[in-house]
Amino acid sequence: MIYKGDMYKSGVGIVDSIESNIAINHGGGANMSSLAPLSALDFGCGIGRQSLLLSEFHIESYGIDISSEAINEAKNLANLFVKNLDSIKMPHFSVYDGEKIPFDDNFFDFSMSYGVLDSMPFSLAKSLFNEMCRVSKKYIFLSLIGEDSTSLFSNLSGDFSGEIVVKDSHEFGTIQSFFNENKIHNLIKDSIFYLKWGQRMQHIDLMTNKTYSRYFIVLERR
Repeated sequence: MIYKGDMYKSGVGIVDSIESNIAINHGGGANMSSLAPLSALDFGCGIGRQSLLLSEFHIESYGIDISSEAINEAKNLANLFVKNLDSIKMPHFSVYDGEKIPFDDNFFDFSMSYGVLDSMPFSLAKSLFNEMCRVSKKYIFLSLIGEDSTSLFSNLSGDFSGEIVVKDSHEFGTIQSFFNENKIHNLIKDSIFYLKWGQRMQHIDLMTNKTYSRYFIVLERR
């Protein structure tokens, strides 16, 4: 396997869940290897780790990001893993304009985005989420930072579901948008997708006593 940790476990969970649902929808006991290959969008892919994870599950993956530097690094990383792991197919990586996802309607079987829609103003997140809905046939997986994660930032305390400009050295000057259940509802309420499954995972750092959490949600097209 390429990497482990919460991101890996959540990725494995969504892939297993999606594969199970697709198999059921194709006759109950269908073997995934007998079905047409799945395609997936890794929205805001960064250096492409999740795109590679999708490829490891024999899913044709497409990673897009606004950063050309990140995309170049993703290609380099993919070349390394594809060279050493013959079973992995090279993901497709491309830069996009930050406004419109450059694929046709219903191009992907499912889309996923980890920690991206919470790194921008909510109004832009809602617009880009609608773009994800447009290009996704069946499922969308999102991971969003929770409202009790403010201890990670020097200028916040307590639960908070608004937006800040990050003042700490890591991601200095960027937007951080915190989510609670109501804000997640507001994100998806006008779409053709509904909440299929959701989980909030909370972590406590025993060394610093800082608390943070993430929401992991699966959305299905109505």
